[in-house]
Amino acid sequence: MRKDQVFMLVVVGALLTCTTAFAQAPKSSQPTAPVGSSQSVSPTEDLNARPPFCDEVTKKVVDDLQQSADKSCQTVSTCVRCLDRATGVDLYATLYAQPKMPKCNVATAFVYDKKQVMQERALRIYYEVLQSVCTREGVNLEVSFPYARIDPSQYEISWEVDGRAIGKGTQASCVCGKSATVTVVEKSSGKLSKKSMSLATACSSTAPSKN
Repeated sequence: MRKDQVFMLVVVGALLTCTTAFAQAPKSSQPTAPVGSSQSVSPTEDLNARPPFCDEVTKKVVDDLQQSADKSCQTVSTCVRCLDRATGVDLYATLYAQPKMPKCNVATAFVYDKKQVMQERALRIYYEVLQSVCTREGVNLEVSFPYARIDPSQYEISWEVDGRAIGKGTQASCVCGKSATVTVVEKSSGKLSKKSMSLATACSSTAPSKN
């Protein structure tokens, strides 16, 4: 399993469910709007039952999650309750799967800018780039902050494709080219983070636009 295909975010605490606000459909009814798909944790019949170990439950979930991502051609996530084998801590793990089928025109190789991470003004924050199908060409992209306490309005987000600015905001619709970069800037501090990705489709008609 390649780590750029399936990601796990572990949240420790007294949360009753994993937050899935990032998976909500955007307000616009346009079919090209980026959407991340998610499934929330399923309640068990016995709420006092001990959850399975994390290393066991993830193995069972990952395959189904990847199949769902490949079938829908969009990012899929799910939340599972599990027990850390080493510490005995009750955790909630959010698993992500990115589609990897060629027919999906997917974005791949999501990488944080290593040089930027080492700089003093680097923004050390985790965010996911969700993707979904564009009905025209390219792929829809959307920045998602898995941590519920993060307020997206506190950040300025901009997108570039092949070194050219294409817009600002959490979403970028019908993106196509060789590579894309998203830059997240914390408004209060000016600290920033960059994440790049490879694109599978070159533009043949209109330029990509921000949703």
